[in-house]
Amino acid sequence: MTLLDILLGLYNDEGRKIIDGKSEFSGGERQKIALVRLFIKTADILLLDEPTSALDVMSKERVMDYLQDIKQDKIIIIISHDWEIAELCDKVVKI
Repeated sequence: MTLLDILLGLYNDEGRKIIDGKSEFSGGERQKIALVRLFIKTADILLLDEPTSALDVMSKERVMDYLQDIKQDKIIIIISHDWEIAELCDKVVKI
């Protein structure tokens, strides 16, 4: 999976943005863009707060797969109520 795969859901076959008549990005689209911006940085530590809360199921799976792929090389701190995301973590702290 590439980072662009995360954004593929935003465009049709001609490469035009699909918005369904809206002039703004949806919450899920904004979250995808924010995640891609985070993932392309070379930081060794990533902090994610509810990283998949506004994503559809397929996008969530892609993000989770990508986090699984990069977690060996980075420190990733995830704040979430989603136990699927927590299962990716080596250590879970319940508050």
